[in-house]
Amino acid sequence: MDETAFNSNMDSKATKHKIGAKTIMIKTQNQEKLRISAIMSIWGNGERLKPYLIFKGAHNGRIYHSLSKLNEVNKSLVVINVNNNAWATKNIIKDWIQKIYIPYFNGTDLSKTLLIWDNASMHNSFEILKFLNDKKINIIFVPRGLTPILHPLDFSIDRPLKDWVKKKYEECIQNIKFKKPPKIKREILLNWILNVWDDKNKITTEVIKNSFLYCGITNKLDGTEDEMFVGYEKINEIGIIENDFSKEDAEDENNDISIGESEYSEDNSSDLEIENEENNKKNRK
Repeated sequence: MDETAFNSNMDSKATKHKIGAKTIMIKTQNQEKLRISAIMSIWGNGERLKPYLIFKGAHNGRIYHSLSKLNEVNKSLVVINVNNNAWATKNIIKDWIQKIYIPYFNGTDLSKTLLIWDNASMHNSFEILKFLNDKKINIIFVPRGLTPILHPLDFSIDRPLKDWVKKKYEECIQNIKFKKPPKIKREILLNWILNVWDDKNKITTEVIKNSFLYCGITNKLDGTEDEMFVGYEKINEIGIIENDFSKEDAEDENNDISIGESEYSEDNSSDLEIENEENNKKNRK
C-alpha cells in the first residue's frame, strides 16, 4: 500500500507558443485547490484493492454528509472518509486495514499475509504496530530512500495513475469554451480517480505483477527471475547485499590472521635475539 495525493488544480507548468509572443493566454481554474489523499493498494497476483480516499472536511459536516451519499452509491468501488487536513492519520490507517485489507482476504489466516509499506513515522508508531500485531499481520518496511526501486506502487503505479487522471483534467479544460473554466467538484475528481484505477487497459494486471518482480518481492526462489530485480545494482552500491558482507568479513578475517601471525613471528624473533645475546655474555665471562 501507499499514500498519494491528488489535487483539483493540475495545470501544466509548461506550455507551447510561437517564439517572440509577449502574452500567452492559458486556461486555469479560479478556485481554491481541492486536495484528496488516496491510499492505493495492490496485490502480487496482479489484483488491485479498492481505493481509500480522504477529503478535507469536518466529521458530520456538510461535506461529510455529501460524500457519505457517494460512498453508499460506490461502496463496492471505494471507501471515502474526511478529516480536517485530508491526511492519512493513524485512525485512517486502522480504518483502511479494517475496511479494505482484512476483507480482501475473506477469512484467510492473516498471519500468512504480508503488508509492505514505506517507513513513514505514522506506519512506525507504537499504536499502529500494536494494532497490526493484534491482527497478526506481518509487515515489511521499505528503507528510506529506496521506495523508488523497492516499493511496487512507487516504482510503476503512482506516476501513471496521476498522469491518466491529469489527462482527464486537461481534456475537461480543453473542451470548455468559456473564459473561466468551471470548478472541479469533488464528485468529478472522485470519478476520474475511480475510472482510471478500474480501467485495466490503463493500469494492466501485467504491470502490477511485474512491479513486484522488478522490486524483488515475488521473484522465484530458484534464481530464474533475479534479472528482473532492477534494484540489485543500486542496493549493491550502498552495501546491503548479504553476499557482499560475507565477502568482506572473510577478507577481514584473513587479514586478522595474517597480522596475528606476523606479530607473533616478530615477537619470537626478538626473544631469540635477546636469548642469544645473554648466552654470548656468559661465554665471554
